[in-house]
Amino acid sequence: MSASEPRPEVIELPKPLASILALYAHAHADIPSLSLAAVESLRGAASASGSGARGAVTIKESGHALVSLEGHFRRLHEDSDDGIEALLADGSIVTARHAHVTTQGTSIKLGHAAELTTELQFTEWHWSTGKAAVAWVGALKGVRVRRAYNLFVYGHGARCFNSLRLQGNATWHLTRKGAFGPRSCVVVLETQDAVVGREPLWHDFAALEFLLGTPLHLDTLIGVDADNQPVAAYGASFGYRYREDVSQAPPLPDERDHAWIAVAFPLLARALSGAPPNPTTMATCSYVDSTAGHVDGQYLSAQIGLEALANRLTPSKVPLVRSKADWKAWLKTTREMWAAHARDDRAAADMYSKLKDVARPTTSSLTRNLFDAWGMTVPDEALREIRGRNTVAHTGLMNKDGEDYVIERDVRRIRIVRALLAAVLLRHVGYDGALNGWDLDEQGWPGRADWFGPSEGALIAARQLYEASAESVPNVEPA
Repeated sequence: MSASEPRPEVIELPKPLASILALYAHAHADIPSLSLAAVESLRGAASASGSGARGAVTIKESGHALVSLEGHFRRLHEDSDDGIEALLADGSIVTARHAHVTTQGTSIKLGHAAELTTELQFTEWHWSTGKAAVAWVGALKGVRVRRAYNLFVYGHGARCFNSLRLQGNATWHLTRKGAFGPRSCVVVLETQDAVVGREPLWHDFAALEFLLGTPLHLDTLIGVDADNQPVAAYGASFGYRYREDVSQAPPLPDERDHAWIAVAFPLLARALSGAPPNPTTMATCSYVDSTAGHVDGQYLSAQIGLEALANRLTPSKVPLVRSKADWKAWLKTTREMWAAHARDDRAAADMYSKLKDVARPTTSSLTRNLFDAWGMTVPDEALREIRGRNTVAHTGLMNKDGEDYVIERDVRRIRIVRALLAAVLLRHVGYDGALNGWDLDEQGWPGRADWFGPSEGALIAARQLYEASAESVPNVEPA
């Protein structure tokens, strides 16, 4: 890109946060492990055996907390949102919105009293010591970003420009790529609140999955102080679709000089918090679903996602007939004529429903109208591909009976529908930056969609840089 393009002034991050980022980026700090103190009392559960609440808390790989207790316990109000709370021996507290008994056991040995045990699983749990966290750190898996970085990190005698800062409900910093495998990184979160809220964080996570074009996984977040010592934790357990090496289909260009993902992220995170039925939630989910599974399933997810989004965004749909009332009246007056072809009365009723629905506009026309309203000229090839929705919706197959699969052609068809779905969604949330098209370069990466051109404001916003400096260094932009 041209060196003459304007770039906003570099924004410097607060020193405590910068120090944590430098620890992970350059000092290869480990995410602290949790070794929680013993349970001393329990609120929100009652003993069925008359014993006090004594036991231990362990954190599972899934991010759930397992509370192992001596004695038999049960939840006081299974259907209540009051939650449950475990007071630990060191004064810290583990609270959970949801908890359920997973197992209860009784062990009897000759000459000894019966040993009773209960295991409770906490989900959406928080561990708090009462101290404020400078940042929250965790292992984010599924991530692959090649060039779209916007964050300098200085410290421990080193500097790098391979981190990404994204501002949503929380502010996400993706650093030290490959920390937990080829497609992973350390995530450092900055939040405004002492306690991480599930819904805002989930909206950010869903936005990130869509923008990276792949299922992700995030289990436990550890709140750390300025010395990287754990003072809080949250069991996120995000990423029910994740598995290693699933395909990636990012909707935005991955460019060194323009962090388009940073422009779109806050818009999507904000839109995802809307009340249900939320078209943004539905569209992001369909898009990510379209990156996994066999080609027919991917094509179906993308097509249905596009259809549902176009319907949601077009509340006043122009019918294909001049008058819906006249069309219904005509169907009734000509019933004897067309019903004569029906097999029986039930078939005639079904025919009436189908003929009545003929007046409904097609998905391709709804999508075309949206693009026209936004002033975008989408290639006819892409709009014609929307018609493939009927075949896959009715047969589960993207190709018609007797038509052979041609993998390069059919995967490209999936990319076309995905690009349309991403274009409609992103324009809906207010994004006016660059978009990936469906044709690939020699290295297998998609080029920009020339019909979705970025605005001057988006170009400037995509060039915003941040600096996290744990020591005094001069401002240096990437070459």
